[in-house]
Amino acid sequence: MILVISIKYQSGLSSHDNMMKNHNFYGSTTVGERGQIVLPAKLRDDLGINAGDKLLVLSNGPPGKEGIMIMKAEVLNDMVAMMNQHLQSIMDMANEESESE
Repeated sequence: MILVISIKYQSGLSSHDNMMKNHNFYGSTTVGERGQIVLPAKLRDDLGINAGDKLLVLSNGPPGKEGIMIMKAEVLNDMVAMMNQHLQSIMDMANEESESE
């Protein structure tokens, strides 16, 4: 049995604030004989997950206590793009600082 919890990322919040303010419990699901799971309908509705959407499956945690995270591929793309924007801003500030010296 797998417990299904949703965590929504919001930019501008610390990772702890994001985890504490934006999580929902959607129930549990069972792994079938072919390794498939069914995502609860409310989770699919709330997160806009539709048939054919590409989902990424990741794991994290110490051996024997790993957790599973499933996210829409586009969410990761958005997070990486935002990180790139922040890094570019930092690089621009560093370049301005070095030019003023």
